[in-house]
Amino acid sequence: MKFLINSIFLILATMSCFALSNEQNTFSYYGIALQKSSFEDIQFKQNQTEFNEPLKYNKSTSGVGARIFTGFNFNEYIAAEAGLSQFAKPDFSVTEKITNADQITKITTHNKGDFSTLGLDIRAIASYSLTNDIFLRAQVGVLGWDNKSESLVSSENDTFTTIEAKDRGISLLTGLGIGYGINKKMAFTFDYESTEVADIPVKTLTLGFSFKL
Repeated sequence: MKFLINSIFLILATMSCFALSNEQNTFSYYGIALQKSSFEDIQFKQNQTEFNEPLKYNKSTSGVGARIFTGFNFNEYIAAEAGLSQFAKPDFSVTEKITNADQITKITTHNKGDFSTLGLDIRAIASYSLTNDIFLRAQVGVLGWDNKSESLVSSENDTFTTIEAKDRGISLLTGLGIGYGINKKMAFTFDYESTEVADIPVKTLTLGFSFKL
């Protein structure tokens, strides 16, 4: 995490220097993005637990998160960007259908948990214009993540317990995408990004909107 913080300060210092330039393609920008993330390899069960009726194990491995970001465009081809992300929260639950004497069925949740991640990233972005409005993007950077994960453990007497673990780390972040300039100040971008959180591969589709100052 210390490396990530030092890198952010380095990029911000570099941005301040380039801000003195009068080049037409040198500018600051801000933005927000929706992120559809997939955590296909995630496992919420720490052992080979089997569930029999009326118990049911439910699991999701993807969802929608959000990112806010700011960046600095050095020229037509290179930009630097820093962002804060709340990733999607894959989750699990153990439920049971209970029918009472009046034949009314209700669902009771016995256990539940999720995989929650807050991320802080810095990245370098290379762009190449195809037309005046459409451009390709490639990016590489680092993601500092703070993760809380919950998992399910069974005991010998067939009861289940939810346990919590916390972890922090830094992972490589890469991405490819395309952008569309609405006008001289605003643009939409669509990217495919890849990284890891707590040794879990994360694949993300990102739809972003940015505006320059």
